[in-house]
Amino acid sequence: MTKALRATAPVPVAGPTKIFAAREWTHEGGIFADFQLLTSEGCDGAAALYWPGKGWVAALTDGPVLRAQILGENGGHRWPDNGFESTGNPTSKGRGLRPTLKIADGDVVEISVGAKKTRVPLMGQSVK
Repeated sequence: MTKALRATAPVPVAGPTKIFAAREWTHEGGIFADFQLLTSEGCDGAAALYWPGKGWVAALTDGPVLRAQILGENGGHRWPDNGFESTGNPTSKGRGLRPTLKIADGDVVEISVGAKKTRVPLMGQSVK
């Protein structure tokens, strides 16, 4: 069975909690599974990227806060809890900028927010 995965924007659920989620579809167009990637109180910008053999990388900004997570090929999170988080990212008029994602050499995810670049390996600890 061939499946496709599509990231969806954060959606409000009971109360102020918001979820960045992904949905996996069957080749027939039916829903196969829903996955929660990240939670955030807001979302100013978001990006998702498929990393062959590793899974889906998702990142979002909420003001100066950047959050990221990898949804593995098996449907599990690659980074613990709510994933990677960093603060002090550039904003425009108080709103976070849209992150961009790139896979760098050595199994490292490079996340850019404006001019700030953060490198996070599969193990989840920030690399300088």
